[in-house]
Amino acid sequence: MGLAFLVAFPAGALLVRSIQSKSMMKIHATYQLSMYLICLAGLSLGLYLAIQQDKLSNPHAIFGLIIILLFLPAQAALGYVHHYYYKKKSRGSSWTNVHIQYGRISITSGLINAFLGLRLSGQPVGIQVAYTILALFVWSAWVIAVVLRDGNGGRRGKPRSPPWPLIGNAFGRPGSQVPA
Repeated sequence: MGLAFLVAFPAGALLVRSIQSKSMMKIHATYQLSMYLICLAGLSLGLYLAIQQDKLSNPHAIFGLIIILLFLPAQAALGYVHHYYYKKKSRGSSWTNVHIQYGRISITSGLINAFLGLRLSGQPVGIQVAYTILALFVWSAWVIAVVLRDGNGGRRGKPRSPPWPLIGNAFGRPGSQVPA
């Protein structure tokens, strides 16, 4: 299940913001729902093992239940509400921001919980360290991609000052001036 939060969910989040298509929302929703179903299967297996090994009160099990049964369904509902208002107004709303930020929190929580799962399962320290390094790398790359992609605050055609002076210029954002 760690791969869902390490690779699949971040890829789905970046995909929807990177490809412009009329059917992208349907693709995004289907893809993320598929990943959620995989997580439900992982949760089922995890619950079975936790009950058998009397580890249901372990932080990994509790956090996993919260993420899979509360965070992710709420994220899907927020996505639906965001899409409803987006279609109605042809632009994002406050629901858009809530959906995006809640998704980022959910993915980060899942990455942390995957680490707790490695510790709980007694994986060697080397595996735990390797996962941590990989998770930090993927999370950092994801954050950088979001900053580069959303340097205009998510407002298409209305750029704001980029977080660093040359980002807007380096990527040819409309309205950016090339320094002399």
